[in-house]
Amino acid sequence: MRTLQERLIQYQQTNFDNKNSALINQTYSQIDDLEERSRERLEEIERERSIQLQPIKKISQLILEPAKSEYSRIIPDDVFETVKQYE
Repeated sequence: MRTLQERLIQYQQTNFDNKNSALINQTYSQIDDLEERSRERLEEIERERSIQLQPIKKISQLILEPAKSEYSRIIPDDVFETVKQYE
């Protein structure tokens, strides 16, 4: 974008007798195209951001009780072994 703007300024400064008019118009068109592509990319990012994820489906429900433990916390190893035995 910056190089296009620099090129446009150069063309405008050296535009004696409208010799660079076609180049100026072409550069304006390229800048417009670049801005349009940028807007499209931003819209695509916004669409991706607004996608709603579906909730996770429940495939099973287990009630786990700690096996002979005086602690009220369940350790993942205990859960793994209980599920393994259940299966």
